[in-house]
Amino acid sequence: MRTGRSSDLYELYAFCGEGVKEPLIDHLIEVSELCRKLCKYAGLDERVGAIAGLFHDVGKALPEFQRIKQREECDEMKRVVLEYIEDAENPHDL
Repeated sequence: MRTGRSSDLYELYAFCGEGVKEPLIDHLIEVSELCRKLCKYAGLDERVGAIAGLFHDVGKALPEFQRIKQREECDEMKRVVLEYIEDAENPHDL
């Protein structure tokens, strides 16, 4: 159940690659299931794999990580906009 509070898990993001901003809880559940399946295939304890998958990115829930990644995302957006403006002002350079 979503609470709407700022601590809501759906407000935390995994930042899984360039431009990919996935809710952290969804990412952790997906990785947990993959780890469980890999352990089953390898004949290892599935529960250990599932737990490892759930906790592999737990540090991404820290407020500082979220702030840094949000800032990086904004910086990248600014860079792209400035490049676009520069290209629009200098069409002969294209």
